[in-house]
Parts: sequence; C-alpha cells; structure tokens
Amino acid sequence: MKLRHKLWVPAFALLGLIVPGCDLEIAEEDGIFEQTETTSFSGVTDVAGTLDQIYGNMTGQTGDQGGLYAMTEVTTDELLVPTRGTDWGDNGVWRTLHQHTWSSTHPFNLNVWNDKNSSVFRASEIIHPLTTTATAAQVAEAKFLRAYNMWIVMDFWGQVPFREVTADANSIPEVMTRSEAF
Repeated sequence: MKLRHKLWVPAFALLGLIVPGCDLEIAEEDGIFEQTETTSFSGVTDVAGTLDQIYGNMTGQTGDQGGLYAMTEVTTDELLVPTRGTDWGDNGVWRTLHQHTWSSTHPFNLNVWNDKNSSVFRASEIIHPLTTTATAAQVAEAKFLRAYNMWIVMDFWGQVPFREVTADANSIPEVMTRSEAF
C-alpha cells in the first residue's frame, strides 16, 4: 500500500510541472478561414438522385402517423388519438393538433413546412436552365413535384415562400399569397 502512495506523489508533482508549461493562448489567425471555392449554383449534377430525394420526402411525410398525415387527419374530427395515461399523450403533441392550439414550433408542423419548402427548392434546381443534365421527362417530373409541394404549403399556411436558386442563401425569399402562388 505504501508503494502505491509513493508512486502517486511523483506523478502529481510531474503533472504540476507539465500543466503550467502549456501555452493555451490562441493566435488570432486561428479563426480565419479563406473561402477557396464558389458557392454559387452551377446546376444539379445528379438529377435522378435529387428526384429520388423529393419522392422520399413525400413518402416520409405520408408513410407514418406523424407529419403530413397527422396535419391533415388529426386536425379534423376524422381521427382522434386516444390518450391513456401519461405515456400515450406524447407531451400533448396530438392534443394540440386536435384542438388547433399548435404553434410554429410543433414538430409535425415544422417538419412538414421544412420538407415541403425544401422539395420546392430542390425541384426548382432541376428546372433551372443551369441544370443541363436533366432530360425533358425529369424536368416535367420536377415541375409537377414543385407544383404539388407548393400547393400543400399554400393550402396549409396560405402563403408560399419562394427564392430563386441563383439567389444568395442568406437572401430573404419572396413570399407569395395564395393567388400569386397559384
């Protein structure tokens, strides 16, 4: 036992000498990053993959009881999710939908908003003339998918944000009313 204590004392003494010797000063140039590549839109290279992502978002929104399905059914009298104790209530997620007391931070509302607007933007990227690898059939699919997703956004929220694919990512999108979006 005494041998163990004798080994700990030199270890802590050595640690006491090493730690103060570390230079923890951060040089100002450590946080400067040079941007070497351009971030401007130059067309979609994998059109088929992008279309698959858009279709995947559609399936993901209707493939389970959450998301778009919940927003269309639980908010009506067609479907009521029963609660039987504390574990079935899901912290009021279903109740707030049925009672129309949800906010912009409700998970289903937020996910549908983000997925549909993301799909509109991805479809717009395929439609844009800079995407030279898209076939006429793929452009037609993208136009339908953009219209379908814009229709859902227009129907649910009464307005459609739209930003050109060549616009800066930090630019504020144009917000179209129902009639403008239609």
